[in-house]
Amino acid sequence: MLFSMGAFVVLFVYGMVMATVMGGLTTAMSDLPTTILIALLGLFIASQRTPVVTRSDAQILVLYIATFLLATLALGGLILSLPPYFVFQAQSDWHGSSVSYSQGVSKFFGFGLVLCGFLLQAERSVKLQILLLFPSLTFLLLAFVGGGRGDALTALIIFLFVVMIRLPLKAKIPAIIIIVMLTGLFVRNINLDDLVIFRRLSIILEGSAGARDEIYAEAIGMLADKVQCAVIGCGFDYFQFALQQDVGRYPHNQLIESMIVWGIPLTLVTMSYTVIGLYKSFREDGRNDAFPFIALFFFFIAMKSGSVVSSWLFVISVFHYFGVGLDRALFPRQNQ
Repeated sequence: MLFSMGAFVVLFVYGMVMATVMGGLTTAMSDLPTTILIALLGLFIASQRTPVVTRSDAQILVLYIATFLLATLALGGLILSLPPYFVFQAQSDWHGSSVSYSQGVSKFFGFGLVLCGFLLQAERSVKLQILLLFPSLTFLLLAFVGGGRGDALTALIIFLFVVMIRLPLKAKIPAIIIIVMLTGLFVRNINLDDLVIFRRLSIILEGSAGARDEIYAEAIGMLADKVQCAVIGCGFDYFQFALQQDVGRYPHNQLIESMIVWGIPLTLVTMSYTVIGLYKSFREDGRNDAFPFIALFFFFIAMKSGSVVSSWLFVISVFHYFGVGLDRALFPRQNQ
């Protein structure tokens, strides 16, 4: 707990100090409310003893998502057709055609799928595990219907990890059979091209990441050209400040952005201990604490979108598990 709080304070303050020195603070000030929220929530999460998110917490969150789904249906925001689709207020001109999708919707229901995955492997009753498959697959479908590629695929990967690795054999076999049967039934009765997510995935398969290709090149170029950023970091939002970009044009890869903020050495050390802390938490508390699953979900998403001054769950997870990893490395006997 103390290591997590210490890690949070040191890394957060260091990023703000370097932003003040290098000039990025003027850009970061536009995100000040979010930054303050990250600071307060970071201290709260870091101060928590495990489990951070209990089974009852996860059940309440799943119930909230299910309630939101029912309200969306009642208000006409979700149309139950084959395939179902959300009624979005805004459309975007995407590659010459008008399509509707929302990363937020995919992330919301992907989050629900991850929570269901946690409850699935935490449950001891095979009958209840089978029952949990139905809300799980519902959230999976809605995450894909939302159209957010990375968010939906990340949730799917974590859910498959739960089914294939963490479920006992007596639950794994019927779960796989049900998933395959329902997926086959769904695919057989729809045209996959009717789902925006598959049309958007086809662009990736053609080798184009859109504007992200240019942004990645700019971020990596900054690390290559500015030695100070690579070695000791340049603080929050320096990328936008140096390139005179809008605050919304961040690197879209929070590992690369972290290297710009804190420097490559400190980022690699932090991420190494974060991975150790996350791994240990999965092994020791994975059946009682949903937070490792939540953290993993937002870690994957952070590799393709979001900023370290806006993606508060990613940042807080890093601070928390860095402290856990450091604690496990320095005091291994006390944690046996």
